[in-house]
Amino acid sequence: MYTIEATQGGALVEHDGKITLGDPAHATRWKITRDERRQALLIEQDGTANGWALDEVEPWAPVTVRPLIVFPTEPPTHPDNELWHAHPVDQTTDTTDTTVVTITTAINGWQVVPDGSYTPHLVAVPETFAPVTYVIKKTDD
Repeated sequence: MYTIEATQGGALVEHDGKITLGDPAHATRWKITRDERRQALLIEQDGTANGWALDEVEPWAPVTVRPLIVFPTEPPTHPDNELWHAHPVDQTTDTTDTTVVTITTAINGWQVVPDGSYTPHLVAVPETFAPVTYVIKKTDD
């Protein structure tokens, strides 16, 4: 299990089906699974069948948390709008349990950033001049 925090402050917290920035003490725990065949990540909410999804492919579409679709293949597969790419920016030297990354969608490569609202939530944007970096921290197995 992992927690994810924006380097600009705030942890990623699931709230009403969206991912908001919140208090790190209340960070949602995420299960992150690598799909080696598709070179992408599946990000699931701990203890549920829910995970990250991009339900609309348009600028500023929210990243939602909802039940994931699993195709009956071996191994199981997911649609592209439920897969993500984490691009390492820096690996901290004092622990291997922490990684700094930018996150993009697997469906179109758009950056995942907090919007500028009063209660910011994650959205996908086609381009940004200041990519947001996230710290992924291992919490336990």
